[in-house]
Amino acid sequence: MVGIRVLAAFLWIAAGQSWGQADATLPVPSGGRSVGRASLHWVDPKRPEVATEAADDKREILVHVWYPAAKPDLQTKMTPDRTQT
Repeated sequence: MVGIRVLAAFLWIAAGQSWGQADATLPVPSGGRSVGRASLHWVDPKRPEVATEAADDKREILVHVWYPAAKPDLQTKMTPDRTQT
């Protein structure tokens, strides 16, 4: 139970520090791999948003995930949403 509280406190502090910093600058990767990034926008249609006064707002979160990736094949055509054709 203490571990969950510590994790929740850490996430609360991290979220507070990054609030409004969507364009934060990260250090240049120094490893031998490329870096992939996925942006995920999740909406929970069952939970109302408590931070706004609009009655139809639902709880949502935007998550960016960075991960090690293979070097891109520059000959492969990509569609605008960056999925392979």
